[in-house]
Amino acid sequence: MSAGLRVSGVAAAVRGGRGRLRRGGGLCGMARTAMRFGLLGPIEVADDRGRRFTVPAAKQRAVLACLLTRPNQSVSVPALIDVLWEDASPPSARTAVLNYVTRLRKILGPEVAPRLRTENGGYLLEIRDDVEADHLHADALESRARRALALGDCAEAGTLVGQALELWRGEPLQDIDCDRFHGEHAPALDGLRLRLAELRIDASLCAARFDQAMPWITDLIARHPLREPLYARQLLTLYGCGHRVEALAHYRRVRALLRDELGVEPSQVLRELHELVLHDAPVADVLDAWRKTQHAASAARPLHRSGSWPVTPPLQLPSAPRMVIGRDSELLELTRMMAGVERSDCRVALLVGPAGVGKTTVALAWAHSAAPLFPEGQLYLDLNGFTAHGRPLAPDAAVSILLDCLGVPAGLHPATPEGRAALYRSTVADRRLLFVFDNARDADQVRPLLPPGDSCRTLVTSRSALAGLVALDGAEPIPLAPLSEEGARDLLTRRLGALRTAGHGAAVALLAERCGRLPLALAVAAARAASMPHIPLEALVAQLGGHGALDLFDGGDAASSVREVLSWSYRLLSAEAARMLRFLSLQPGPEISVPAAAAVAGVASSAAATLLAELAAMSLTTEAAPGRHAMHNLVRAFAAELVEREETEDEVRAATHRLLDYYLRSSIAADRVLCTSPLPIELDCVGVRPDVRSDGFANRAAATAWFHAEHEVLANLVAEAVACGYDTSAWQLACAQSTGLLWLGRWRERGDTVRRRLIGGVLSSEGEHELGTTHLQRCRRAGARATGNQLGQAEALNSMGYVLAQYGDLRQALAHCREAAELVQGLGARNLEGHVRDSLGFIHHGLGDYSSAIDCYDTAIDLFEGAGNSFQAAVSLARVGEIHAQTGDPAGARGAWRAAMELFRDLARPEADSVEARLAALELLAAISPRYDRVVARQ
Repeated sequence: MSAGLRVSGVAAAVRGGRGRLRRGGGLCGMARTAMRFGLLGPIEVADDRGRRFTVPAAKQRAVLACLLTRPNQSVSVPALIDVLWEDASPPSARTAVLNYVTRLRKILGPEVAPRLRTENGGYLLEIRDDVEADHLHADALESRARRALALGDCAEAGTLVGQALELWRGEPLQDIDCDRFHGEHAPALDGLRLRLAELRIDASLCAARFDQAMPWITDLIARHPLREPLYARQLLTLYGCGHRVEALAHYRRVRALLRDELGVEPSQVLRELHELVLHDAPVADVLDAWRKTQHAASAARPLHRSGSWPVTPPLQLPSAPRMVIGRDSELLELTRMMAGVERSDCRVALLVGPAGVGKTTVALAWAHSAAPLFPEGQLYLDLNGFTAHGRPLAPDAAVSILLDCLGVPAGLHPATPEGRAALYRSTVADRRLLFVFDNARDADQVRPLLPPGDSCRTLVTSRSALAGLVALDGAEPIPLAPLSEEGARDLLTRRLGALRTAGHGAAVALLAERCGRLPLALAVAAARAASMPHIPLEALVAQLGGHGALDLFDGGDAASSVREVLSWSYRLLSAEAARMLRFLSLQPGPEISVPAAAAVAGVASSAAATLLAELAAMSLTTEAAPGRHAMHNLVRAFAAELVEREETEDEVRAATHRLLDYYLRSSIAADRVLCTSPLPIELDCVGVRPDVRSDGFANRAAATAWFHAEHEVLANLVAEAVACGYDTSAWQLACAQSTGLLWLGRWRERGDTVRRRLIGGVLSSEGEHELGTTHLQRCRRAGARATGNQLGQAEALNSMGYVLAQYGDLRQALAHCREAAELVQGLGARNLEGHVRDSLGFIHHGLGDYSSAIDCYDTAIDLFEGAGNSFQAAVSLARVGEIHAQTGDPAGARGAWRAAMELFRDLARPEADSVEARLAALELLAAISPRYDRVVARQ
């Protein structure tokens, strides 16, 4: 069983949470102690009473610094290991990190140590206010100073900046000996100090205190000789002090410096100031001109966010399109709507048109051109509204992705959809952000994602008119039709070259019409023609005959043209590449890697890479990232038609199983890198094909990156396996990916995968228990068909027992797990047998048969220890402790929990803290009540 360790109400109170024990003073009623943590110099820790806490060890300081750079969010143990040892971590790294945290808590003492707590498998340092951390305090003071300066309060701005600069006690992080960490964070802190120094100068200049600003400018230029904005300030200062001739000479020197060192001319700001000085303008006019440039720069500067996570502007637009032809009017209309040139009231623009018309191309082209107007970030999200595989992205899932993109740690996402939506709205409020929501299905999918207020702009693309979004949300539609005749001819001419098309105007025009003047079809046709340079265009166009339509898409003749163009390219592919294209349609995700393509096609990876390159050359796929290829939805639909028409059922089934086997093997391999306890899946009994190779993972970073890239495909594969009746593959793949989802912080997706997707989505719906049981029986029959493999059958039965127990059907669960125990006994599969015995213990506990539960748990512990699975042994021990506590046996509970805690500590697992809290609860209750066993039982 995989049920987590449950913390009793008393234990939760002892851990500093809530409840009756918070009243008064003592252990749980301590006064809040204000702290001061310093990174702007040597590491510094002090409290509001003037006490200083010395952190003597270098690695302890590094752990503290890492937690301070990510305040109020959980930092995973692997992240801390990476900071401390980079790429050379020792085998004992996890234990060492645990020891460093334990020592830090001892240094901080009992009043402050609760701030350094375990959360979501990592460690979190609570910072209650910006003033408690010097780098956060300096950042907040900068924001306040800029606001004061914008309101014309130069004196207040200068005072605030002075306070911020006084926080520096030396070089930031100067006693942190971790090169990579230092390189990632010290430049940002140095940049903050430089901005503050410039802001102090600006406050003096705005007050016309030129003499005060001069030495500060001179000092900064000496340290940053190529920072041009400083020279503009120096020019203004010299002129303000009455040194016009020197100011003009200064400009000439700066111009020569920029030309010689950077090969550029002075900026427009510097040139305009020079022009005013050259014409001997009044100092007030020059100062006013400079103030206006500062106001413009301030308007483009990202706002300070006072949240508990670092905000790095998300710049997530895909690459800009290489070529955009015939869309000038649409791009101009977008600018008029969204950039405030003529209309500033439009917050949502909607690009509407048929498949292949170029909606995404136009959206990305405009978004890249307008990016400077949105300095706080540009976000892109494919909503999968119209896809051949998978479902449209649900609004709640989209909100979670957007929160990730905005830098909100997964551990801080609220538990409910409403809470996540509220956090999303508050995170984007009053920020200058651009959102591009591509491929939307309907208005209900988009509406929850629209940012509040007037500061953000949203660009949506869809094949649907989204009338509700227009009527209720004020979206402004821009219809995209196929290109004009001239635009289509221009696109073909640009792609084929003027030499190829010269004198063939009629053929070019006919080719454009045969393609329905759709940019996608034109691009595919041009790629095919470019690959055959010696054949006249007239001969190629003649091959583009035929008839038919892509029934999956609306669009009439245009869709028919797309199919004909794709068919034309398809017929000219090599036989191997054509076969690869057909099988790629079986991949239920937006992208496919080279190894996955090799698996589904049953070829070597080197051959798969060559075939994918051939498809990309024909514009049938694109390389979305190194080693990862994507297909347009129209191409995918075309390939799906082909695989149904040209492949036998046996061939499709074999290819599907190869794909499932590849992802199962790779998931298991990644799980074994990430997890200290092995999966309850024995490789000998999963029945994967020997000719399918899995990815290998050198370290946890590689395994996590693989899960991150493939998690959408994995989820879709489980759903498709269930729908197709591949029940064994479904439960095994769902189990194998659960660790990866946990490491990615995708807790809700993990629950969805192992419950709703694993059992067809039926048990999670109220009133669907009978249908869910039917599905479980399918899983059981699948296990029985596993070529007489008793281990496979036992695993399936144990999984069924787990699901049934979770939904309260303990009697049926008991029958399944007892049958699993009979099958696995004597086969030598200690780990699996241990899981079965643990399941039986859990079920007996739920039935109130405590004696049988303890017997099962004891057997499970012995089996886990024999299999080397210390983690699961500790889990079973902790459950034994629960039973002893529940039945009024505190001595038994103490013994079991201490043994579990020691095992968890040895593994550097965060569960050790939960067990320690239970032990603390026992001791506290012993002091509170002499009738201690009754209190324990009630709790």
